[in-house]
Amino acid sequence: MALSGSMNTTQKIGFTFQPDQPLDGALTAEVTGDATVEFDDVSTGLTGFIVSGSTAGADVTVTFTGDGAPGAEVATLQEVVTISITAPNATTLGGVLSAPVPK
Repeated sequence: MALSGSMNTTQKIGFTFQPDQPLDGALTAEVTGDATVEFDDVSTGLTGFIVSGSTAGADVTVTFTGDGAPGAEVATLQEVVTISITAPNATTLGGVLSAPVPK
C-alpha cells in the first residue's frame, strides 16, 4: 500500500500504523530525500513523525518495513510513503515602525 501527502519545510506530519496482528520486532524506516523520521517509541515504530528538511520542491520517500511472522521465519511487510515538500507561503509582511526621530 502507498500513502502520500504534502507539507512545507517548516512542518512535520504524523504517522500511525495498526497492523492486524503483532509484528515481530519494530518497524524501521528508510528515508530517501531531505527529511527524517522520529519514532514516538522506537521499540515498536508504530507512531511518530516524518520531519521535513529545508529543501523545497522535491519529494521525500519513506519506506517503512516490518516483519509479519513471529519467530525465526521472516515475512517482510512494507509500506511506502511519498511526501511532497513545498516552500511555506508568506503570512505577514513583518512591518515595524521605528521610534520617531527629528527631521
